[in-house]
Amino acid sequence: LVGGPITNTVSRDLNEKLKVNFDWDKTWKIVSEKTGKEYLGDNLGLIAKIRENGHVWILLSGLDFKGTKTCIIAITQKYEKILRDYEGREEFYRVIRGLDRDGDGKTDDIEILE
Repeated sequence: LVGGPITNTVSRDLNEKLKVNFDWDKTWKIVSEKTGKEYLGDNLGLIAKIRENGHVWILLSGLDFKGTKTCIIAITQKYEKILRDYEGREEFYRVIRGLDRDGDGKTDDIEILE
């Protein structure tokens, strides 16, 4: 799934089943049931894998378009960093922030927040 609960109805339905999900309280944020942390800001994204209703779902979603783009960059260009300790578990979550290391205004690296 690409896109968050605002733009993707399947993501919206799946959101409530995620241990790290999107929440609305005057503004959208990513909330982690696992750590109790909340994430706000630009270029934030969530990469998640869960099993639900007999399907395996992989979600690439951001707080906004830039966050979703950060997820795409992370999984296509920085996958070794994202999947470093992935061991084939049923559930997998990464909260990430896109970074502009060379100052050109475009995301070219990521920071794993969780």
